Amino acid sequence: MGGELTFGAFPITRSDGELLANKVFSVNANGNIGLYDITIFSPPYIDETVINFFSPSQVLTDWHLNGDFFTLNTTIKINGVTIFTTYLSSKLMLLTFTTNENIGSYDIEINNGILKIYHSFIRVITGTAYPVVQADWITINNLSANVDGGLDIINTTSHLYLNNNVLGEAQLNRVFNYLIDWEYSWQYESDSLYPLGHPSGLVSMAALRTISGNVTIFQQLFDSTSGDKCYESPAYTPYAITPIFGRYADTYKVRWLAGVLYFYVNNTINRTAAIALTENMYLTFTLGSMNLRNIIYTEL
Repeated sequence: MGGELTFGAFPITRSDGELLANKVFSVNANGNIGLYDITIFSPPYIDETVINFFSPSQVLTDWHLNGDFFTLNTTIKINGVTIFTTYLSSKLMLLTFTTNENIGSYDIEINNGILKIYHSFIRVITGTAYPVVQADWITINNLSANVDGGLDIINTTSHLYLNNNVLGEAQLNRVFNYLIDWEYSWQYESDSLYPLGHPSGLVSMAALRTISGNVTIFQQLFDSTSGDKCYESPAYTPYAITPIFGRYADTYKVRWLAGVLYFYVNNTINRTAAIALTENMYLTFTLGSMNLRNIIYTEL
């Protein structure tokens, strides 16, 4: 049948308030004309450059939380406690709260109608923190150091590994002095090349090595065949890593304190190493199928 259909005036979309879906006038898969749901906004997002480490029991007034998709009705909780907020724009909120009295990492939950949880985002520390920046990486091979200080795998990394047994690796330009107390922490991030995780054969690891002899003293390893482990010199016996929230939500931390080396998953000690450091160390990361984020070195 020829001709045209004419409809009365109405908006193509209509405002349903802060709902997960708006309406669009369209044709569905069966050819039926009507108003159908269409998503109108995204889950809240926190900018990676936000400074997120504080002292115990620190009082913060109008702390700037930069990100996106904030709304007037956005609520925020830190470690399960709702805090006072001021909405300035979709990209900026002001938070007023007091940090936990205990050192550790704490969740921040943001809800704009869609709940987003950033696990271990608020870090309560003693000492001086040095977030890693782009210029801190040296000897970068088959990886890209991004402007936020993280490391990204590149499109050729998997091909290099599969064809030539080569992974991406980078060294942090910092000396880990065994005569003082320190810790370093990091997070992994899923990469679009491998959204489901490690393909067969790929590994990623963080290794603490001696400067004098390049000997690996302690390392954390994600292996697609043997699982998630940590190893220590000299026997390199594998110890299983116990995830809490999951590989891409947990914060991993190695702490050298009072002559003892600890490995943490979030705030939980996963392994107390039997070794002692007797010389200065350096740190390397090897990545095969995921990226590296939020690397922080802290002198305690």
